[in-house]
Amino acid sequence: MTKQNSENIHITILQGSPSHGWNSDTMLEAFLNGVDSIERGIIYSKYLTSEMECGHHCFMNRRGAEEHEDELAQLFTDIESSEGLIVSSPTYNFAVPGGLKNIIDRLSTSISLDYQKINWAGQPTGKLGHLRNFYLVSGGTPRFAQKLLFVFFPPMWLTVVFMYFGVKKSSSIYGGNLRGSHLAKEDQKLLKKCHKAGIKYAKQLIKENR
Repeated sequence: MTKQNSENIHITILQGSPSHGWNSDTMLEAFLNGVDSIERGIIYSKYLTSEMECGHHCFMNRRGAEEHEDELAQLFTDIESSEGLIVSSPTYNFAVPGGLKNIIDRLSTSISLDYQKINWAGQPTGKLGHLRNFYLVSGGTPRFAQKLLFVFFPPMWLTVVFMYFGVKKSSSIYGGNLRGSHLAKEDQKLLKKCHKAGIKYAKQLIKENR
């Protein structure tokens, strides 16, 4: 999906959970309901990362998508033409699932870094400064513990990685203690928070791009 006209705002969405319809997907749905309540001119490109044809990141595929990776190639195109990028993910052993991590690795050498421009630290500079990012992360660890150990959890990791890619505008929500019978769909406080964040995110995109 690409922009249809100059009035549309384009958001690319990476759904990182291999278990579709569970906590991080529920948070994403509430967030997008908030976005849609503000602006009908926002269009989405959604990608289920666990179902994408995406070979393991390696030296041979560092330049971009290979011939058989059509959906990955479209993802790269969508990110380059988007104003927003939303990532939803569960927490797996303090990190994101392997499929999502691999796609982010593929992004790094394909479209996210400029290897012709080296910064003061000797690293390539980021190329994704046009994006406003938002990260929705679910996990079984209570929120108070996540706050104490925030550097080990996906919201901080995602923020740092995409800052390296040049993104300067990002926010996140961590939905904690989601395990057993306590699911996101039953946590009205969390869903309301995601909905409100979606409204704020949409307003920011509109302000920055119209």
